Amino acid sequence: IFSLYIFPEIQRIPQDSAEIVRTTFAEVLPGLAETSKRFLDVAHAMKMAKVVCKNAPGLQHEQTQNFENGDSTSNAVSLVDVGYDRELGALRTQVTHWLVILATPPITDSVAG
Repeated sequence: IFSLYIFPEIQRIPQDSAEIVRTTFAEVLPGLAETSKRFLDVAHAMKMAKVVCKNAPGLQHEQTQNFENGDSTSNAVSLVDVGYDRELGALRTQVTHWLVILATPPITDSVAG
């Protein structure tokens, strides 16, 4: 949700010319990062539950053996985990990028000239 809808809309805020805007963004960035990770965690848990519940009702001993040996359920769980890792990495990259921008002083005409 955050990387698709919210982050693109606030992408230009860390580079705003007004110092108060950048300062306020820096103050709320930790909470934004934490909230976006919580949303990611909840979405991941829901996907995992869906994958497990989809195959859980009729599990018998043989199906349990297949699960342990790498059947489609464990493959689906692995894909969900890979998706989570990828999305978490993207979230960390975006927040780190904003931190670097915020920590770098803006170039002004008096400094550049």
